[in-house]
Amino acid sequence: FGAEQGVDIVFASFIRRSCDVREIRDYLESVGGSNICIVAKIENGQGLHNFHNIVKEADGIMVARGDLGIEIAPKHGLSKVWIAQKMMISTCNVYGKPVICATQMLESMITNPRPTRAEVTDVANAVLDGADCVMLSGETAKGEYPIEAVEVMNRIVLQAQQTMLTRQLFRQIQDAQPDGLSREEVVCQGAVQTSYELHAQAIVVLTRSGRTAALLSKYRPKCHIYAVCRDPEVARKLLLHTSVSPVVVKPESNTDSLRLRQGLDAAKASGAIVVGDTVVAVHTDSEISQDQHGHGHANLVRVITAE
Repeated sequence: FGAEQGVDIVFASFIRRSCDVREIRDYLESVGGSNICIVAKIENGQGLHNFHNIVKEADGIMVARGDLGIEIAPKHGLSKVWIAQKMMISTCNVYGKPVICATQMLESMITNPRPTRAEVTDVANAVLDGADCVMLSGETAKGEYPIEAVEVMNRIVLQAQQTMLTRQLFRQIQDAQPDGLSREEVVCQGAVQTSYELHAQAIVVLTRSGRTAALLSKYRPKCHIYAVCRDPEVARKLLLHTSVSPVVVKPESNTDSLRLRQGLDAAKASGAIVVGDTVVAVHTDSEISQDQHGHGHANLVRVITAE
């Protein structure tokens, strides 16, 4: 059904092993859903035990703390849930997989217009741990204050992001990488390093599949990433990655200079940059690195002054 409707993402519950993800992927491919991303929900001890293999296979991870707490509490106690949360988030950061922290984040707002102090701290800590997304469930599905819950969570996230030690996180992720990174990832790593050294106000990336934008997000730049792409599906999927703002352009925008200009215009319109600001641009050198189909990998980093 989901493949027929053209969904972007499937959230798979109670994933226990990496082969569970492969089984879902094989089925999606058989029904024409090969482009659908799979986010594995980790909700039991077996999934936690096999987490490193699962994260390699899945497109993203959801830390489903509600069922996870019920599943592991009899053996390990609820006090272990926060350890599992931090482990999963940090592992996803290293692998560059988007991670969603969910369940009971603002639970009291189902019946109250304001959250507890503990809930505010919980949401902020998930952001500081490195979560790409935080999720509301009962607060908006059945709560009496759904709009207020979203507004409160948005404020908490924005405030937490302002206090993040992003450069420290960048170094930690960089140091945790194995040898033999792809050229594209090395370029993206260097682009984020450049953005820190020059105090850039934005990164503009030209991307076809979304992979380059995802790699830039992996290394946690302090500034926003404006991902210029032609495919609305790619743009929607990029919303899972922290700091990425997709910019969808028309197919006839077929030159790098035009698409870079459109990315810069989007950054200006959002208030991220003004005239004179430093911007890092990442894209493919179309003259030397594209294949016969016009596809290539990011291999060019430029420093631009906003005009």
